[in-house]
Amino acid sequence: MSDARSAWPRHGLGCMGVDSPVANLTSGQVRCGGGAHWRTGKWRGAVCFTGRFAVLVSVRALSGTTVTGSAHLGAAVVSKGLYGDAVTMPEFLTSCSSRSRLRALTLDVGHTLLFPEPSVGHIYADVAARHGVQIAPDDAGTRFAECWQQTRSDHTGLIYGTSHQEALDFWLRVVDACFAGCAIGAETVLKIRDDLYWVFARAYVWRLHESFDALLEACARLGVRVAFLSNWDLRLRDLLEDMGLATRVDVVVISAEHGLEKPDPRIFEKALAELGVASADAMHVGDTWGDDIAAAAAVGMRAAWFNPDDDPLPDRLEGVHVIRDLADLIPLLENA
Repeated sequence: MSDARSAWPRHGLGCMGVDSPVANLTSGQVRCGGGAHWRTGKWRGAVCFTGRFAVLVSVRALSGTTVTGSAHLGAAVVSKGLYGDAVTMPEFLTSCSSRSRLRALTLDVGHTLLFPEPSVGHIYADVAARHGVQIAPDDAGTRFAECWQQTRSDHTGLIYGTSHQEALDFWLRVVDACFAGCAIGAETVLKIRDDLYWVFARAYVWRLHESFDALLEACARLGVRVAFLSNWDLRLRDLLEDMGLATRVDVVVISAEHGLEKPDPRIFEKALAELGVASADAMHVGDTWGDDIAAAAAVGMRAAWFNPDDDPLPDRLEGVHVIRDLADLIPLLENA
């Protein structure tokens, strides 16, 4: 055991800040059969000394996340070259850090990043007024929410389709239901639908979340790649370009361009492939529990539920955070 004992400080394995009554790696005082707890950077763990080897028996991030399923657990932690090419503690930490670090963030767009300005109800009421139809903004907003949800539930296949015409067909059903109580003809409904469709394609009716710039700066600083991942029709890419957003992220994945919609796991896999990251190294952020959060968790991603209204948690899923502001993501990224 004397060879191993003298090797610890010489090869830098003693600089771990160990604090244990049974071992002190800094001074090389190691007792056969003993153990030590160590802490360095964001990691802490336990080493068991058996014979000529120090065996790593556990490792845990300081945030409380236990690293499991690692090929390094149980490996001999000795000076490289002294007993062959065994794994050293610094190599183990580097390997753990590279595998567990968050490398990518995917963001839902509607009602997570972009919000109708001043509101859907106001925009619907303003457009309807151009065609001689009067409806209060609050009533229009309530009707829209109800009719959009019902039309979506009744719809089969892709909600927004893969063409403008398929999207227009969906939105015609929504608009027709919204103004069903206004005693207007089919031709007027069609004109309102067409007007609304292209009004919502324009940047001036959308507000960007006020914390997005700070979030993007944090991602750049931390080396986290960013993607937009949205269920939207073909209008979205032009809208993002008009708002100067498309070029600010690494990847843009829009359902209508790929014939896939959340919660289909394939659209998440598409985004991950374009980002060049594994699911465990990415986090998805969105406001819809089923389409965004549960679906992301199902493919092995971490997830953050954007919940500004503090709604009750629909379910408890491992690895899911709840945030009320996009700025809340920054400490999550920094400590990931």
